[in-house]
Amino acid sequence: MTEMIKDILSKNADLIDKRKKTISFDKDFEGKGLLNKEISKLYDKSAVISEQQLVDIIINSTVIIEKMSKIKNCGWDISVLKEQLETGIFSYKKRTKNGNKNMSYSDKVKLINSTAIGSHFNISNQRMNLIFSELGWISKTISGWSITKLGTTIGGKQLEEETKGNTYVKWPETILENKSLQEIFHPAPIEKEIQKPVTGITQSATKNEAVQDYREKWEAKHRTLDGHYVRSISEMAIDNLLYQYGLAHAYERKIFVGDEEYLSDFYLPAGKVYIEFWGMEGDEKYNERKRKKIEFYKKNEIPLIQLHSKDILNLDDVLQKELKNYGIKVY
Repeated sequence: MTEMIKDILSKNADLIDKRKKTISFDKDFEGKGLLNKEISKLYDKSAVISEQQLVDIIINSTVIIEKMSKIKNCGWDISVLKEQLETGIFSYKKRTKNGNKNMSYSDKVKLINSTAIGSHFNISNQRMNLIFSELGWISKTISGWSITKLGTTIGGKQLEEETKGNTYVKWPETILENKSLQEIFHPAPIEKEIQKPVTGITQSATKNEAVQDYREKWEAKHRTLDGHYVRSISEMAIDNLLYQYGLAHAYERKIFVGDEEYLSDFYLPAGKVYIEFWGMEGDEKYNERKRKKIEFYKKNEIPLIQLHSKDILNLDDVLQKELKNYGIKVY
């Protein structure tokens, strides 16, 4: 526990007692949801947190963690939850560089390995690394695991064993709340997803954007050979060809990097390649969203295959050529 947290808790005993009476939940996952809500405030770059609000976040989080510790067979490691709060405080201090005398910049973010992360999600470290690889954060090398540009962006650090020289990657503890991992282990219900049309421009809506459920307008009614339901004839042609090539693929895979969130058209685990089909290029607003999305792929060095309406007529030849550029052979 940091000195700042200790100091705040020691000076606010009455407030802590009040929060113990007002904060109530029965299930561990309910408490985790409340804790995530509190800690997420520390990562909101658009928010200015007052001194009293910071005190509230720390006290609320501490009370929630204490109550979770008393739940029989709690599914979360209490020490990990405490470290989440400390990491959130550190992130907030680093971002704001505020001169509050209670805030010490000597604190360092704790880096955790795949074993600790796998334990949090109840899987092995081997499988955890495979998930990191599938997300495009690390890649397998002769000497171990190597971090990618995308992995570096989210805070990963590549290290080397002193004895054998094998390489591995450690991550800041905030990785436990990373949106991409949460989507894998705790996917959001489909009806709550905010998305834009079928054509490769879907992006999560911000608070200032008008929200419209395009899922109703662009219904996924076209059934592909492998059982996917997609939103256009062109997407059905792409999906069917990927299936015939024998390539495992995901449809409408979410991509999270920092505060940016997009929905891709297709994702191929082989090659860690995304596919975007641009089908409405005559529309000005569409073209602007397309430009921003391509920029997102480029700046994060995410492999991308772009397909256009004209390519559908000769899709087999075009897609084979594009896949070959990423070392993926289909015949």
